[in-house]
Amino acid sequence: MDIEHLEDTRLITCVLPKDRGVPLIQRLRDEMGVDSANVTTGRTRGLVESISYGEWSEVDILSVVTSRDKADEVFDFLFDAADIDHPKGGLMYMGRLDLNTMFTLPEIEAG
Repeated sequence: MDIEHLEDTRLITCVLPKDRGVPLIQRLRDEMGVDSANVTTGRTRGLVESISYGEWSEVDILSVVTSRDKADEVFDFLFDAADIDHPKGGLMYMGRLDLNTMFTLPEIEAG
């Protein structure tokens, strides 16, 4: 089996208030045609308004891989859709991925 490697892609990472990540994945797919995103959770101090545990807050960490050509458009979409542009709304950043691997799940017929 040959593995397809993608070069010169971008990784966009968003640290968001809890429960904002998963809805953004659906919007990315529906509105931008992007289907290479993951959400994990973590903790932070003072970055977001979220469910708090003392000084710590639980956050969603959204990671999106996209082509260089589409990266700025996806970044701008996420900035607006995630409502980051206010105090404690989270943060986001983008960096270059020199190489990544494309995995495509097979189509499964409903049975």
